[in-house]
Amino acid sequence: VVLRVAQSSFLSAPKVCSDDQLLEWTLGVKEDVLSGPPDCVPAKWSTSQPSAALLAHNHSQQNGADASPGSPPHFSHLIVYKSDQKWCKKPCNEPSWELSAPKPNNTKTGAYALFEACIWMQENRVALYQFDAAWAEVASNSYNQLCGGKSWGCASYMSHREGRRLYEKK
Repeated sequence: VVLRVAQSSFLSAPKVCSDDQLLEWTLGVKEDVLSGPPDCVPAKWSTSQPSAALLAHNHSQQNGADASPGSPPHFSHLIVYKSDQKWCKKPCNEPSWELSAPKPNNTKTGAYALFEACIWMQENRVALYQFDAAWAEVASNSYNQLCGGKSWGCASYMSHREGRRLYEKK
């Protein structure tokens, strides 16, 4: 009987995500990955695991040098996303489109400025955000770092995202 209980709890334990699964989901490489969180959970990992792969990807996607402090960006990029119930159910309190684009290292002094707008169909609003690499590192580990190892989405993740909102129109 004890063996059967042990086997049962082992079989129902959630599958741990591989680094490739997390990176693929984080970068939004596949459409079906963006339809919701992965069907696995991240292991408690140091910042050197999937985040290192994400940082390497960011480095390869960005221009090489930052401008001097206080100088305006030389290139501004606007990405617009349209989110609906199929992509992220209301309230959308888990990562979805926010992690699909590599983020610049510094939003204050960088030569590159990335702005991301979202048309929240399920919430009847439009919002403009500006995220950086440090924000993305925390967001990509929302399961452990923001939501206490219980879920990919929670009120803390939503606060983390909305804390970077620059504009909103309802």
